[in-house]
Amino acid sequence: METISYCGIKCLECPIYISTINNNYELKNEIIEKWKYKGKIDIEQIQCHGCKSNEVFRYCSQCDIKKCCIEKNKNICEDCKEYICSRLMTLYKNCNEYFNKMN
Repeated sequence: METISYCGIKCLECPIYISTINNNYELKNEIIEKWKYKGKIDIEQIQCHGCKSNEVFRYCSQCDIKKCCIEKNKNICEDCKEYICSRLMTLYKNCNEYFNKMN
């Protein structure tokens, strides 16, 4: 499994990926609480084996960055002539906010 996503985020640093590969229900509960998913998703839905796998977190499965890379036949955004685009900047901002909530 590749551990770098299309956008360049390292899967090994993602709390959802970490909770999945370690089967860590304590971390999954923490994600639900801190990311305000309570009542929106079940703990079993906190699952991801990386965005290049067949088992992707439900919000990431609809990712514009992933769709864009696939359409342009790019393995990672860095390979695109439009790097860094506004979609990528928005994603980084949102991910930083979510990841910071875990600290």
